[in-house]
Amino acid sequence: FGSSSSLWFEKSSIGDHSCMKIQTLAVAAVFSESHVAFRLEASNEPAWSRLPTWSTSSDLDLLTPWLSVREANNFGDVDFELWVQKPKCQDVHLSNQGHRLALQESSHGVATCTKNFAGAELHKEYSIQTVNETASVYLRTSRMCGVGLFTRHKLDCSVVNHSEAQTTLALLADISAVRAFGVELELVARQKMSHRLFGYTHAAEIDPLVAISLARTCFRKKVDPVGHKVCDKHEDCPFNCYCRKAHSTTFKTHVSSYCKKRKKCDPTKSVDGHCPIPVSQWMWTHDPSVNPMTEAEATEAGAEDAMSESQGTAFELVSPVLTGSSGLESVAELMTTLKSMGVQAGPSAGMHVHVNVGKAWEPEDASLGSHLNATQILNVWAAYARFQLVINEMLQDSRIGNAYAHPLLLSRHKTVSRTADPNGLTTFLEDKKTNAERWESAARAVRQTYENLQLYHNSSRPRDRSFCDFIMPAAMGGGDGSAICGRRYPKARYFQLNLVPLNRLGTIEFRAFPATTDPERALRWVIFILKFVEHFKDDCRFADKAVDVLERAQRKASFEDLEAELSHDLTFFRTCPWLTGPACSAGQPVSAEDTIEAEKELQNTWEKGENLPRGLASEPEEDDDED
Repeated sequence: FGSSSSLWFEKSSIGDHSCMKIQTLAVAAVFSESHVAFRLEASNEPAWSRLPTWSTSSDLDLLTPWLSVREANNFGDVDFELWVQKPKCQDVHLSNQGHRLALQESSHGVATCTKNFAGAELHKEYSIQTVNETASVYLRTSRMCGVGLFTRHKLDCSVVNHSEAQTTLALLADISAVRAFGVELELVARQKMSHRLFGYTHAAEIDPLVAISLARTCFRKKVDPVGHKVCDKHEDCPFNCYCRKAHSTTFKTHVSSYCKKRKKCDPTKSVDGHCPIPVSQWMWTHDPSVNPMTEAEATEAGAEDAMSESQGTAFELVSPVLTGSSGLESVAELMTTLKSMGVQAGPSAGMHVHVNVGKAWEPEDASLGSHLNATQILNVWAAYARFQLVINEMLQDSRIGNAYAHPLLLSRHKTVSRTADPNGLTTFLEDKKTNAERWESAARAVRQTYENLQLYHNSSRPRDRSFCDFIMPAAMGGGDGSAICGRRYPKARYFQLNLVPLNRLGTIEFRAFPATTDPERALRWVIFILKFVEHFKDDCRFADKAVDVLERAQRKASFEDLEAELSHDLTFFRTCPWLTGPACSAGQPVSAEDTIEAEKELQNTWEKGENLPRGLASEPEEDDDED
């Protein structure tokens, strides 16, 4: 090519637009099996683009973003181009949550429509529709955007002050859970140098179960009392204690109420007739899919000491069955304690919420919430699918396209990620690894699940043990008598709304949410999920509707719709206060090597289909005194 002032590309598959002329000072071209990539440098404004693989059956193809450079080394704005075979942009609808966005005709010599996205418009879902096809695209900057660095510079095992949870507990003033639920939380804890006392020369050599046991011991120190502390209310006591009324025994007289272990709580002996849930009942386990951040990831997330962020103890906490306001208080208390202790929430960690729907063939326990029938489960599933694009914007980049939590999307979907080329230039490219065959299989599974739920609903059969396996999609191994719901770790569970636990636990599982070190963020999500299930279980608008009706509703759904129907303020999730720092900006390059390694690890885990957590037996608690 040398110093040629122009370059012609010819691709017969582009249809009527078989050639494109690019005027530039210098051109570097790279050819591969699937696309032509080129870089143009004109007027000192570098930009990247990539020609799509065209299909005669498609009205549109989503071209990876054309980067518009406003200032030198400033990549805050992104031009996202749509390449369509029909040149009229008015035939292309681009929208976000039902709000149509303006497109402009491109002047690049082919039929394209363009839209410039400011930095504030990243981390959102956009629906694109032509006469014959629909698709959606999520613009993300980095899987490190929204992660939580360690909340302490070193492990802190001192007793946590109840006042630290007051802001979070204030969210529960007018809220109570009418349905039982459970939480699984994955995090990484700080490690102590004193681990060497156990015979290890370096923290990395510690067996995971030993390391988790040490972290749990620290946690216990933060929530257990030292001696008998006088109290007037539960808030005066550590999180593992309640305030016991003054009383006398054969050997001792307690003239004042005092703090006592919650495991011994009797409502008649509590100062307010209420027994808080012992935080010691949360079970500590090991999940091999969770790891501390790498140094490269920590640097990208803005860490001052990236090396220390790469060392820690990965663990998973599994709650007991939680009910009512006590259950929500337990989540707030646990999260506050962990934050005070020193934890990290990296891109490999998530938070799952199980909501009780009961086993319809067993007697109903009113304290756990009513059993949901087959139609009500269909209603909840369809409502979640309807608001899927909205819910994606309530999460963070690491959860979009996550192999452990497929979205319930009903049309083509792509993610576009910021990356860095070998020359250090930042660009946005289609995230091929999150748009591979497994995602297409997941999309088929979503449609099949909807159809199966409707088939069971139309049969008027009561929900029984056969219901769970009946609705499992063939794309995930269901059908033909496959007992997926009897397995512990089937691939069919890897959806944001997982129905596999229906028979084993009598729950539906919400797997979308990322792990977080923020107690308020965690609690707000749990409250949202509980409200969502309780409200939409009786919303039958999609029980008999075709899949294309639900697909249209998915494109048009908005935060405003969700707030109005739930009568619940979602300002916190609309504003996303966690989307801060360099990883959330369009200008910070991403380590391509690090991203590739992370995706390889994810793919290997996905192909194995299992990530087996190992549990730890609960440590016996010491008794304090006779009652």
